[in-house]
Amino acid sequence: LGADHSRNYNYFTPTNLVASDMMLDSPMNNFATWNAVLPLASSATLSEGNLEFDNASGAHRMVFSTIPFQSGKWYAEILCKDRGGEWPALGVSSTGASQYYPESYMGEGTRQYAYLADGRKEVDQAWSTYGNTWTDGDIIGIAIDFDNRYIYYSKNGTWQDSGDPTSGGSGTGAGGAITADVDELVFAMSCIQSGTTEYVLNHGSDSSFAGEKTAQGNQDGNNKGDFYYTPPSGYLALCTDNLPAPEIALPTDHFNTIIYSGDDANPRTLTGVGYQPDFTWIKSRTGA
Repeated sequence: LGADHSRNYNYFTPTNLVASDMMLDSPMNNFATWNAVLPLASSATLSEGNLEFDNASGAHRMVFSTIPFQSGKWYAEILCKDRGGEWPALGVSSTGASQYYPESYMGEGTRQYAYLADGRKEVDQAWSTYGNTWTDGDIIGIAIDFDNRYIYYSKNGTWQDSGDPTSGGSGTGAGGAITADVDELVFAMSCIQSGTTEYVLNHGSDSSFAGEKTAQGNQDGNNKGDFYYTPPSGYLALCTDNLPAPEIALPTDHFNTIIYSGDDANPRTLTGVGYQPDFTWIKSRTGA
């Protein structure tokens, strides 16, 4: 810096911070989490930055992730921290409004796809045998090939039913085929429990699962994310850096508000919109 711009800087080294404490989420690149905005059953709670889903009731409970997607190949991991009772299921759900029901389970709504703890799979309300059972401490990987419309599941790094997420249109060992009328998905899970139920989601923000595991630092092909297991080739972390550029970068290019004080002037000219509007909505702010 030049003499006219000198500054004093204080450097420090944190003594109580380790690599596993640092999440890769930042204001410039945000990873999907469990969605705290959608309805959540009263017995269910989210913690650890909305990555951990806990439930303390024997009823059906569901939770959905943020950042829905309409194309592409995406990978996520879910740690079964405490399996709880019967019928926990991990997978994806259509974003249809009727699906967002917190006191429900995977498969009660249509267009939902899941891997159950008893080893079965659920494909649009149909259940069948599929893979190994899973329980406390197991990490379930979910790979969605929305371009070829297949879903695959792994248990502790092993793809179930000899699945090959890179098999493309053949869908080798897939855990289900996404029906043609589904145009948008989110990751989801459900449980029916008779004790404490705890699951931790990782879309690439923390492979330690909030300190439950030793972080592994595996990234996707774009060098994004922090996964326990290496994502299949071509599959990405669900984060904003991996999303396509928005068609509308600046909302004010297409929407704006002009406030003015009304009088009897006629005609009236208003300026400052910034573009030629196709539709205008005029409202009085002083009347009921």
